[in-house]
Order: sequence, then C-alpha cells, then structure tokens
Amino acid sequence: MLYMRGLDSLFLIGRQHLSHELFEASGAIGGGAAAGVMGPFAPLTAEALAAANPDCIVVLTAGLESVGGREGLLRLPGVAETAAAQEGCILDFDDQYFGGGGPRMGQVLMELLRAFHPDLAPSSG
Repeated sequence: MLYMRGLDSLFLIGRQHLSHELFEASGAIGGGAAAGVMGPFAPLTAEALAAANPDCIVVLTAGLESVGGREGLLRLPGVAETAAAQEGCILDFDDQYFGGGGPRMGQVLMELLRAFHPDLAPSSG
C-alpha cells in the first residue's frame, strides 16, 4: 500500500498500519512489510518498491488523485517497474472506507479477498 498526498508526501505503508492486518487477513503480504518497513510508513523510494515488487498496489482515492491519477502514479520512480503496474493491478479505495476503521472493515476485507483471490472469494451478490 502506498500513502500519497501530492508528490512531496509519498510513503510505503508498513507493519504498524491498519492495512497490514487487512492484508494478512486476506492472505496477502503487504509490500511495505515485504520491504522491511516495521513502522507505520517509510518514504517511498524506487529501491523500496523494487524490494517489495507488489503484485497489486493499493492506494487511497484522494492520494491517487493528488499525484495525477493512475497515469501520475505510473510516473512515480519505480512504480512502472513493479509487477502490479505491469499487470494493471492498482486498487484504489475511498479514504474513509478503507482507512477509517469501524464496522465496514469486513466489507473492505471482502473486497481485498475478491481482488487478491478471485478464484477463492465469494462473489458479490
């Protein structure tokens, strides 16, 4: 997961962030955790992205908009070289829905399950 608020605030999310537990519960490994980010976040670098090489990149919608949308995200150093970018697996979630905690976390988890394991997750509907 990447946290972005404009081009001057780019972070790779680590183990001490809510998303880490969501990824673990969905059977995924957070890219920040894979890259060794033990705290909640670390500055985003091309080297950290290369170390993580995520299959999917998860971002918050407002953050994605702050860097120019998907096209702007792909221009960030190292992003285009990831498996996620090459496969087109960029997931964006509303900021409050994904990061707000609370009773909708089960819904968020199901969306992650469907995205990460489409063959295993129950369909919506």
